[in-house]
Amino acid sequence: MITIKPLQTDQAQLFTAYFDGLDFSHAEHWAGCFCQYYLSGCTPEEWEQRSASQNRELALLNIRSGRMTGYLAFEGQEVVGWCRTIDMLDAPNIANLPELPTARGEAGAVVCFVVHPRTRGQGLAGQLLGVAVEGFRQDGYQKVYGFPFESKEHPQRQYLGTAGMFERLGFSRQSASENQAVYCLEF
Repeated sequence: MITIKPLQTDQAQLFTAYFDGLDFSHAEHWAGCFCQYYLSGCTPEEWEQRSASQNRELALLNIRSGRMTGYLAFEGQEVVGWCRTIDMLDAPNIANLPELPTARGEAGAVVCFVVHPRTRGQGLAGQLLGVAVEGFRQDGYQKVYGFPFESKEHPQRQYLGTAGMFERLGFSRQSASENQAVYCLEF
């Protein structure tokens, strides 16, 4: 049975151990991200220069300080999935929005799904998205954004979710360029 819970400040080691234990051979540069890109404020060039060790330490710091938010999926005591949520004011690396929020708690985003290989294809990412949306709703947000990347040639890029996941929850497509779209759900 899968349970989904918000990331807690005392789960920093659990979070990093989950990422340390995954096989990222299909996209080796993701092995060192630890879901820090959107909080880093780095340019893409600066990000490329960061080491996995730097990002792991930043993740530990951001989780322990409460700055990093998201949801962990558990099968028993084992982490089998992750969904990254973020207040848009904390996401300087997301620049393709039609409008930027002006206040904290106005607009949030779901920017990353990392599902364990043995639980893929079972709808876990969609479940994580549903819990994340409900979390934003309960926290008083007005909008939630998603940025699905659709590519049959590069299915590993679906770490941002799929258009269908967002559409099933009532998100509407705001814009699209190449294989990337911007979806929004307003409460």
